[in-house]
Amino acid sequence: VEKQSELFEGLAHSSIASDSKNFVFGTNSGSLISYDFEKMRPQWIVQLKGRIQATPLIFDQSVYAVSDSGHLAKIQLTSGRVEKEIYLQSGTRSSPAMDETNKLFLIKLNNGELIAFDKNLESQLWSQQIDSIK
Repeated sequence: VEKQSELFEGLAHSSIASDSKNFVFGTNSGSLISYDFEKMRPQWIVQLKGRIQATPLIFDQSVYAVSDSGHLAKIQLTSGRVEKEIYLQSGTRSSPAMDETNKLFLIKLNNGELIAFDKNLESQLWSQQIDSIK
């Protein structure tokens, strides 16, 4: 396998998310990179603002990624086309989750806020401060 690091800036920073054909990870320079398992080459690279420390989420042929500066993006898995971008009031190092039953995208921010969006990130459904529970 050839060294591919010259194709993107920054070191791999997040854990890897994968499906049967691709794996995706973020870097400390904000690059979100999708690799093809068979070719072991980058399929696409999308640049977010801030470092990507949280593990990206693959769901329903989309990749959801968020940076430590609050840049949240939904990206089409096969093409790398950015489908939706949101700038949150706080960043996160926590990995997002998808409630498949209710089709809720969940993200916990560094400021302790838990936010639920619809799965397409079209609308924020609710938020709750959870930084301390008594």
